[in-house]
Parts: sequence; C-alpha cells; structure tokens
Amino acid sequence: MKTYEGHDLFHYEDFPFDYSISDCLHYAFGDLLSNTTRGAVAEFIVAKALDLNTDFPRRDWESYDLLYNGKRIEVKASSYLQSWNIDNDRISKISFSIRRAGEYNAESGKYSEKQHNSDIYIFCVLTESDWVKLDVSDLSQWRFYAVPTRLIDSVCGNQSSISLSSLLKNFSPVELTYYSLKSAVDNL
Repeated sequence: MKTYEGHDLFHYEDFPFDYSISDCLHYAFGDLLSNTTRGAVAEFIVAKALDLNTDFPRRDWESYDLLYNGKRIEVKASSYLQSWNIDNDRISKISFSIRRAGEYNAESGKYSEKQHNSDIYIFCVLTESDWVKLDVSDLSQWRFYAVPTRLIDSVCGNQSSISLSSLLKNFSPVELTYYSLKSAVDNL
C-alpha cells in the first residue's frame, strides 16, 4: 500500500493539481477536538508515549488499537469541551465506550463472538475546560488511566460505556501523565 507525505499533490495521471495531501488532511481532520478525530489523536499520543512506530498509517479495522510488547491495547478518548458545542460554556460529562466487538476473520468473512479484544484499556481525557486555553496538542492537558481488560470484564459485564466517575470509583486507577504512561503500561 502506498503511503503519502503531506507535500504530495493530488494529480490526474501525470498532471498535478495545486492541492496536497496536507490540504486534504486539514480539511478532513483539522478539527482535532471532534469525537472521531480526537480518538485517532489519542491513539497517536499513546503510541508515541509507548515509543511505538507511527511511520505507517493506523489500521482502523483491527480489533484493538495498538500492540505493545505483545499487549493488545484499546485506546478511548473523551473531553470536557466538544467542538460541536463551541458556542456554549457547558462542560461535557466524560464517558467512554467499552462496547464489546467481534473480531473479523478475513479468510471466513465472519466476525467472532463479541468480546473485549484487548489486554489493556487506556482511557484518555483532554482535561482543559477553558476554550481560550484549550490546545489538543499540549500533552500537559491530557490525563490517562490504564486498566486491565480482565477487570473491565469482571466489573462491567456487557455494559457498553463507562463514565469517568464510575471508572475512578470502580477501578481506582492511577492518574497518569504523558511521561508516566509507558512505565504504568509496562507494569500492568
């Protein structure tokens, strides 16, 4: 599969246009706070914190987000501020999807029974609640919580989401920063 650089231009056969892959990425993903994009940003941040190779595009069809030292990791992200609510000072309640999913088998074309397909969940919270100070790229504004999936299975059962307050109450995870995330995952 071909990978692209930001400066690569769109073209029609050998005729280049005046817009680039970077222009496309800005259009499609320039709002780093949107729910879908924020999730991909959180995966990227966690991958960098774990020193994983990010030279290749993420594979969003996998049954987990990252593979680190043989551990399958599911990354979930939430934020107090939402791009769809920019004209409002309302702070969102933090919650995360923990929905079970089937694992796709390309050979059979079928999905396995629905389950949690990771060993660890990393919950990422963009903590800034002031629009003026909000900066998705400022890693000091993010907090992380790592929880073994087996605990989520035993406590949450078939639950499809969990609030931050329930996560903290039920699992008492250590609040992690970007710099402490790797050692915490190593020790799980």
